[in-house]
This record gives sequence, C-alpha cells and structure tokens, in this order.
Amino acid sequence: PAMRNWIYPGEQILQKQSIYPDTYSGERHTKVDAHRPIPNRPLRVICAGPSFQIGGVEQHTVSLARFFDPRRVRLVRSLVTNRANFHAPSATRLPFPVSTCSPTELARAAGQCDVLLMWGEGYNGRLGKNRPIGVYLAHGESTWTRLGLEGCSEVVDHVIAVSSRVKQSVCRGFPTTTILNGVDTSRMGQSRSRDAAREKLNFNAGD
Repeated sequence: PAMRNWIYPGEQILQKQSIYPDTYSGERHTKVDAHRPIPNRPLRVICAGPSFQIGGVEQHTVSLARFFDPRRVRLVRSLVTNRANFHAPSATRLPFPVSTCSPTELARAAGQCDVLLMWGEGYNGRLGKNRPIGVYLAHGESTWTRLGLEGCSEVVDHVIAVSSRVKQSVCRGFPTTTILNGVDTSRMGQSRSRDAAREKLNFNAGD
C-alpha cells in the first residue's frame, strides 16, 4: 500500500508469487486432521505476526485476552517475527508473554499449541510438520492482507474477517467467518458532565 514505507520480511517474495484473487480457488490448502480428538483441557492459542505495536490487530489480541473464557481457550503467547516492529510498552498490556522469535522458535512454538492465530505475512513452510490448526486474521482489505493470506495457503484452516467487505475483498477461496471489530467502551474517556459539555458547546436547554 502507498501509505506504508516499510516492507515486512518475505513480502517481496509474496508479491512475486501472488495469485489473482478472482481465480484463486484455495486448492493448495493442506488441512489438519478434522477428526483428531479435542483435548480435555482449555485450547492453547499462540498468536504470531510481523509486529506488535499500537494498531488494530494488537487491539484485537488484547480484546481476545480479556474476553476468552479461560475454561475453554487460553492465549498463552504472542510471537513477533520482526524485531524492528516490536513495541515493548504495548506488550505490557497483555496477561501473557509477548516476545520476538527466530524461525526456529516459531516452528517450535507451533508444535506446542492447539491453534496458531496468524496475521500479516505468509507462514507456508515455516511451522514444521506437526502444525496446529491455523487461523488467519484478515484485518484489512488491502493487497497486503491478500498476499499474506495467499502465503498461508498450506497452513490456514479458517479465516476471521473483521468485516463483510474484508471477507468479500480478500478472502475468496478460503473458509471465512466474519467477526466484526468491537468497540471497547472502557477506553472511552469522559472528562466533564453532560450539562457542562452542552454548555461548552452553546446548546440551549431545549436543544
């Protein structure tokens, strides 16, 4: 996208390998065994992405950490594949470890969780043989999101789109569920009373 002046690792490769969305059928998907038993414990989820700063995906992760039922699902770690895009102060908001990782550490972590929640780049060939269920978070409708999704064609089992438009624009060929971005009202501040705010804006009593 024109607004971005830096490139995630591997994005240049993805750009060369991109498949046109109108013709992509998802035939390269390699699914995990749908019949494998569900563990008798909370599912372990690890997040993986090319950055951890102040942004939509990071806010999404924070919300998941707050609202998942810990009796069923637990976010245990968040991995950042690009050390240059790791903002440590933001990571302190999460109740689980956030750290950068090497390719070896990423593959090892993939073998230690039940679900890998991915975003932002391709993960084909990076997760090892005993990969978990792969879920890709499509958080935008740009070509960059589509390139990352195509680069996960062999390891993604389901896609979460944050809007119907995102689903229609970039998720064709992949099984996708739309889960709208929520609004965390606890982050909204109020510094003055309703009457004081109306007076400041020159509202009359009947307005």
